[in-house]
Formats: sequence, structure tokens, C-alpha cells
Amino acid sequence: MTVQKIETLVEKYFRAETTLEEERQLREWFSRQRELPPHLEGCRSWFLMLEQERQRSTSADFAERLQRKIEATTAPARVRPLWTRRLMQVAAIALVLLMAVFVARIWQGASAHHQQSAIVLAEGEIDDPELAYQQTMAALEFLTSRMETGRRKAAEEIKRVEIIDRVIKTD
Repeated sequence: MTVQKIETLVEKYFRAETTLEEERQLREWFSRQRELPPHLEGCRSWFLMLEQERQRSTSADFAERLQRKIEATTAPARVRPLWTRRLMQVAAIALVLLMAVFVARIWQGASAHHQQSAIVLAEGEIDDPELAYQQTMAALEFLTSRMETGRRKAAEEIKRVEIIDRVIKTD
């Protein structure tokens, strides 16, 4: 086989377009040739390695040893009773409902404050910069207090859920 034909087959091989017969021809050619053009030297080691791996075989008990290793490293699946799964679902639903109530209360408080601010603004523009500053600071303090209250309530609910989770995991 000529070097040009081998080069064509190598290109086809690396484009994944060769047949099994062409791949066999490449392996045989590279194993028989002693002198190669420099650009094909890397291909020789590749095809020789493929041939060596093809000829390699596993021992008769390989599958059995592999299965034992897999079983030794695989942790048994933990099966939870149905009631713990139901309890987790109930806890998740309760958490969602509590968060909805929490968000609704914050929304109502912010809405009431917004209405108060709208009343002040409806009276007209504030021309006094000091009065505008005081009203802005009052609004920001109100918002901060609401956010802090919400943060505290959320932290309390998270602690409750963590306690429930710990109780479920220990059962």
C-alpha cells in the first residue's frame, strides 16, 4: 500500500469515515512498516496502541470482581417510610403558606404607607427642602423597620423548618 493511500485512510479515520476493514488495514500497515515519513510517526504509536488493546483480554472472573467492587462501594438506598415523606410535604406546604402570609402582610403595610405618602404628595409639591428631607427619612425608616421585621420573621420560620427537618431525619 502506498504512503498516499495510507495518508488518505488516516484522514478518513480521524474524520470517523473508515470502515472496519480500512481500520484493520491501517493497524496492519503501521505494525509492518519500519520506516515512516515524520508526519506519520504519531499515527504509528496510535494504531499500535489500538492493536495492543484489541489483543488484550480480561480474566474469566473480571465481571464477578467488578460486581463485588461496585456492591462494596455502593451505599444501600435509604428508604423512608411513607409518613415521613408525607410530613415533609406538609412541612413544605406550611412553609409556603407562611411565606405567603408574611409577604401579604408586608405588602399591606407598604401599601398603607404608600397611601399615606400619596396623601401628602396629593396636597401639593413640597417646596421646603428640609421638610422633603424629613419625609424622605421617615419613609426610609419605615421601610427599614418593615424589612427588619420581615427578616426576623423569616429567620424564625427557617429555624422552625430546620428543627422539623432534624426531627424527620433522626426518625
